[in-house]
This record gives sequence, C-alpha cells and structure tokens, in this order.
Amino acid sequence: MFAHYPLSFDYYGNDIENAKIEDVPDLTQNVEKEILAEELKMSCTNVMLQCLDMESRCIFILGTMFKIDSRIAGDILEMTPEAYRQRLSRIRKKMADFLGEYCGEYGSGRCRCKERVNYAIQSHRINPLQLNYMTAAEIPVQTMIDVKNAMEDIDDLSQDFSFCKPYQSPERTRRLIQEFLDSTQFSIIQKS
Repeated sequence: MFAHYPLSFDYYGNDIENAKIEDVPDLTQNVEKEILAEELKMSCTNVMLQCLDMESRCIFILGTMFKIDSRIAGDILEMTPEAYRQRLSRIRKKMADFLGEYCGEYGSGRCRCKERVNYAIQSHRINPLQLNYMTAAEIPVQTMIDVKNAMEDIDDLSQDFSFCKPYQSPERTRRLIQEFLDSTQFSIIQKS
C-alpha cells in the first residue's frame, strides 16, 4: 500500500497537528482504551518507518531493530561500513526529531496515543476487533540476540565458500554445505 501511496514526515506531522480528534465519537467497541493506545503506538512506529525511503528504512531496521554489525549491513546494502554508520546516525536523528516534536509519549509534542484512539479507528489505522500488534506473541530479547548472532556467524562462514568456482561443485563443497545445514547457527534461525 505504501509503495503506491508514499508517506512523508511532513504529511504525518500535518495529520497530527490538524486532526479534529475531539470531533470523533467513541468507536472503541468496549475494548479497553489502554490496549488500543498500545496498538496505536505500534501502528505509529510502522507509519513512521513508512515515512522513510526504502533504503533508509532498511538501514534503520538493520541498525536499530536488528543491531546488525556495520560491516555486515554495509555489505548487504553495498556501501562502506562508515557510510552505513553515517546514514544510520542521520536517520535515527530524523526519527528522534520527529518524535520529539510531535509525540507526547516520547517528546514534547501534543500527540497522545490514548487521545487519538478514536481518530485512529475512524481513519482505519487500527481496528478494535482485529488488533495486529497487541495480540502478537512477544519475542524474547534473547531469541532476537541468538538469531542476530547466528546470522553474523553464518555471514562469517560464507567466507569459507569463497574458494568455490561458480561452475564447480566438488565433494568438499558438498561437505561444507552439509556442515552448514547441520550447524547450530542454522538451526537457531530455522527455529525462529
């Protein structure tokens, strides 16, 4: 949806500033407002991510959410680790500046999730009868760290395959691939 209708921080900030939230009736359908406010908070995070261009969104997710090493992230995005770190720093600042200006939960803004629940329901941003975030199972932090570490170990292991020519498949390669598929790192990722 966002590929066809891209968002921007200007558009989102304007929506926050000019929404007539006091004119919207109660649409909570007997769902606790605190639960809906948390759902809206998660939805808002997603909307903010959509305000970034695709590459910036990828950089932010890799660096902030997955905490991927800059060397690996730079390889993925075909840039130097230094360029990746600089871009990540600028993107984090952009997100923090937006939150500081508009978000009353995080910064000094006037937007409060609990006050915007009905407006968010009316705008189809959240649905009290179909919560996307609050009903999802929380992933333990240690699981995320284990998966990240396993992915980085796998990236390091990929260097073992650099000797392979594209047109050859010697027995040694087959064994390396089998060892990789049987590795602890690969099983951690498969389970997640």
